[in-house]
Order: sequence, then structure tokens, then C-alpha cells
Amino acid sequence: MVHRLIYIAQHRPDMEAQARKAIAGAQHPASVIVMTVHRFRRNLFFYYECDGISIEPDALFPGLIPYLEPVPCGEEPRHFAQMMDIFHYHVPGETSTWRKDNAGEPWPRLVYLKPDMYASYIFYHWQLQEEQPGNGPKYGVIAAHENLLYFYLERPFVQETTDYPGKLATKNTPGGWGPLMDQHFIPWTGVADDQKYWREDLELLFNARHQFG
Repeated sequence: MVHRLIYIAQHRPDMEAQARKAIAGAQHPASVIVMTVHRFRRNLFFYYECDGISIEPDALFPGLIPYLEPVPCGEEPRHFAQMMDIFHYHVPGETSTWRKDNAGEPWPRLVYLKPDMYASYIFYHWQLQEEQPGNGPKYGVIAAHENLLYFYLERPFVQETTDYPGKLATKNTPGGWGPLMDQHFIPWTGVADDQKYWREDLELLFNARHQFG
């Protein structure tokens, strides 16, 4: 079984160069199928897929920890916060069916949700996910940390039907999806119109995947 994991971290203001070097020197274990790191300002986004067992990011990037700001969490501070999967087009199965070749380049995007529209956004997306499983790019997944959304995609898009049914037999997903979703977002300022909501200017710091076939 393939596990998809998404984490966010933040490097210290004066430790950018050290953080970059630590990320570039990370190891790529055999059990990690795909492993990417993107940066936006001081935020670092980690997307990776594990075959069989989940691996904590601390184990994948131990040399990075001294350069990160800790995230408050109960009694024990942590350096990586897991982002919650709030929408996906496909549920991964076995490696042989999930990843069949090496095609695909990561294409992540970011947006902020209006706090009072958070529940609405999740409701609509869960409804779409369970009424129309597989209705979109295979590797697309949206993860949340507070009201920040990270949308992981790969290009070129892979379109496949699913081999499992959704949890809903209804057909209530509304039309006009784009304008409806735009109402949920906080617009960025000082950007081009096509980046008004979903920003694409993340910097790729690490990208590795195992060979298939």
C-alpha cells in the first residue's frame, strides 16, 4: 500500500542557505517512491510517497532540523507539521498500479481560505470526491495547514478511472465550479490576475523518484 504524506516546515530567517544545503543533500530511501520539497518564502513543503510503511520527515531530513523553527504542539515541540488531506482525486493502491512510469513533474500551488468559508470548501470537495472519484488528475491532492491550502499536482496530467466506488450515490455537486470556489479564497496582492488565488511560483528544492519498469 502506498502512503501519501505532506508536511510543512519553516526555516529560520537567517538559515536559508544552510536549509537549502541540508535539503539538497537528503537521502532517497528505497521505500520512498517520490520525494519533493518546495519553498515559498520561508515555508517548506514536503510531498512524498512511501511504499508499505510511513516514514516521518525527521528521518528523511535529519540534517535540516537545526535550521527549522519549531512548531508548537503540546509538550513536545516539533519541526514538521503534517498537512491534512482534505481532497484527492484517487486513492493509491499497490505501487505497481499507482506508479507505472517516471513521467510527471511536480506542480504545486498555494491559496489561503477565508476562515468563515473553511467548512463550505471541505463540504463541496468531499461531496465531489465521493460522488465522482477519479474525476481529475490522478496525483492531485489538496492538503491544509490552518487556512493555507497546498495543491499537489503533476504534469502532464494522468487521467484514469478508479477501480472503487465513491461513498455517495448522490449527484449534488454543483456546476460553475470555478466561480463557486473563488468565493472561498483570500486573494493575493501584487500578483498577476492568473495568480490571484492559486499561486504557482514555488521554488523546487528537491525532486527524486525511483525508476519504474
